[in-house]
Amino acid sequence: MQFLIIILIAIIGFLAYFLGWFSEEPEVAAANTAVAVTKTVDAADTAVTRLREQKSAFAGIIGDFEQESGALESVLETGKESLLSFKSAIQEARDKDAEFNKVYTHWDAVEQKTIHLQARFRQLVQGAEDFYKIVRERANSISDEKLRSESIAFIQKSELAYAAQLEKTKGAIAQVDGMKVKVDDTMKALEIRFAVDVIDQRLGEMFAEIDSMIESVLAALKELEAESKEVLGSVA
Repeated sequence: MQFLIIILIAIIGFLAYFLGWFSEEPEVAAANTAVAVTKTVDAADTAVTRLREQKSAFAGIIGDFEQESGALESVLETGKESLLSFKSAIQEARDKDAEFNKVYTHWDAVEQKTIHLQARFRQLVQGAEDFYKIVRERANSISDEKLRSESIAFIQKSELAYAAQLEKTKGAIAQVDGMKVKVDDTMKALEIRFAVDVIDQRLGEMFAEIDSMIESVLAALKELEAESKEVLGSVA
């Protein structure tokens, strides 16, 4: 930009000097040329100075905007992590509401008991199956027919008792599972209500902060619009 202004000054000076040489006395033409060049240089210096000032102001506005944009991005990233964390919302709700925390703690304890119950039942079934498979193979390996038959009969009696108890226990566990489904549904609904309350509050706080940022950015843009129009008018 400065290079173009310098070229323009040179061209204007040359034209002024050239025209003045043929239309006026050499001394007058030279004086007029010097005056014209001086005025042109002064005007160019003024324009360059104003342009530098406007450029500096523009850079300051852009810097502020970038800083605010970076802050907004940081807030959004932090907000995204917290807002998308259902666990975090539940924990905050538990910290705020003693009754909810109490029932939630009880739910966790019951959940652990249920998991332990299911694991023990699977161990029992698998262990019984493994045992009866091995003991039957052992009985069938007996060469004496009478002893083999008696052993197999003894095993069958145990298996029948086991099967009856297993069926009873399966029924009781089915009741547990059915009750757990109902309790889990209620607790999930409770989770949702408390978590949504927390999220609503967080969203409100974030929207308020973003609205404040919007006002700041709009003010910077309006200032930039006015200053850019002023610069445009000065170089027209």
